[in-house]
Amino acid sequence: MIIEGYIFSILYAILCVLLGASAHRFGMPREYSRKIVHVTVGAEWFILYSFMGVSIHFLIVCLCCTAALFLEYKLHLLRAMSSEGDNAPGTVYYALAMTIMATLTLFIPEMILPFGIGVFCTSFGDGLAGVLGQSVKGRANPVIYGKKT
Repeated sequence: MIIEGYIFSILYAILCVLLGASAHRFGMPREYSRKIVHVTVGAEWFILYSFMGVSIHFLIVCLCCTAALFLEYKLHLLRAMSSEGDNAPGTVYYALAMTIMATLTLFIPEMILPFGIGVFCTSFGDGLAGVLGQSVKGRANPVIYGKKT
């Protein structure tokens, strides 16, 4: 069952990236194609939880994703996911937060469901907030920090 978890989690992550890259290739602005990946990748938690549960394997997948996203951030391998400015390392922070929570669940297994809720909220909430924020651009929105409104 663990092997299937690795296979499905890798295939799903690739699918998420391909969806975002395809949308970007067909003309979707990068601000939106990145959010496709951001929103869809949150379901990765369900795959990991179903196949691996609270285990070191869950953590290994999170570590691998963090490393892959760090390389992407440094080398800009995927234009559909790359960002400039304040948001540039955001995907790395997202994966790092998942890695921290996966580590925490090894010591406190009861945190696995709050971990999932956090992933869901971050994935959908933050991902869709970016889309909505882009759609109301140009209005008199107060600037909170940097380019954030």
